[in-house]
Amino acid sequence: MKIDPGSVRTDFGQGVSDQALFDKAAAIRTQVFQVEQGFEPEFDELDKESAIHFVAEVPASIAREHDAQLIEGEYHAVAAGRIYQVLYRPDADSKPDRPTYPLEMVFSLGRVCCLKAFRGHGLGNIILKKMMDTAQRLGANRLTLHSQADKTGFYLKHGFAVVQHECKDWCFDEDGQPHVGMQLTCGNLY
Repeated sequence: MKIDPGSVRTDFGQGVSDQALFDKAAAIRTQVFQVEQGFEPEFDELDKESAIHFVAEVPASIAREHDAQLIEGEYHAVAAGRIYQVLYRPDADSKPDRPTYPLEMVFSLGRVCCLKAFRGHGLGNIILKKMMDTAQRLGANRLTLHSQADKTGFYLKHGFAVVQHECKDWCFDEDGQPHVGMQLTCGNLY
């Protein structure tokens, strides 16, 4: 059964200030990144402090149709992601005779994932759009991310472009998995 996007609710909170929301996001990330993909524990200080965590939930009646093992409750969390601000000064290596520019508001998006039983229903699109909208409302000029190399098409559909980092090739290793740096200028959202 197709999941109606109108039935999906999204929520977000910063760091572990909303422990219940963080626990939902952590459970999804653990299942996808550690159990399915074999990454080492991938939680860091950003998770506890500055990251804004996102969760997409579907009504429990729909969730049970896709996975009969789900617990009771009104809604069930099935997709997650996070954003955090990156302090970036475009002229960080400028010389004294060059003008100084203000800090650019850059947000990094990451840890976008969806439980296996719920993939293919647009939930990744929903959570990513919510993340992008929130970053833009917070004043982002640019969004960056490191995509797993085989997932770049998902981000390209949302307007991201592949970028070559100064210290990295277009494709680089991150935790034993090929990744690609991508970015989106916020004037290009949607």
